[in-house]
Amino acid sequence: MPRLGSDFDSESHNNCENDLVSNRMESWVFGIFASIAVLLVAVGIYGLLTQEVISHTRDIGVRMALGATRIGITRMMFARISVLLGIGLGSGLLMTLALRRVVGSIVTIQLERDGFVIAALIALLATIGLLAAVTPIRRAASIDPMQTLRSE
Repeated sequence: MPRLGSDFDSESHNNCENDLVSNRMESWVFGIFASIAVLLVAVGIYGLLTQEVISHTRDIGVRMALGATRIGITRMMFARISVLLGIGLGSGLLMTLALRRVVGSIVTIQLERDGFVIAALIALLATIGLLAAVTPIRRAASIDPMQTLRSE
């Protein structure tokens, strides 16, 4: 079995090693930025949902004064939040598909190959949105109707 020169072996090994280190660094940086983006999404959704509860405090107080139960208020708020999440996720998906060429300069998106990843990201963001909604919904369900009606 013929052997190649030792210069070729060490140079090839160094090039391969440098390429792997570069790929790993890019993956780590991309992962860090993606994690920060998901955290910002969670904080933004939490803020939006808290504002939704605050803006509907009077409505929730009136409903509770007229006999609505905590479960009913929770269902109503989950329905409103689900609509907001659906609109946001749907518009995000449509914009991703529409701007595929622009995004393609950074990341190639092929629906045949990346469809599962996109669906998983939508499911992840929907789950994050619903989990971020738990605290504002609990706050909405625990509103004292008499105090709400007196304050406004």
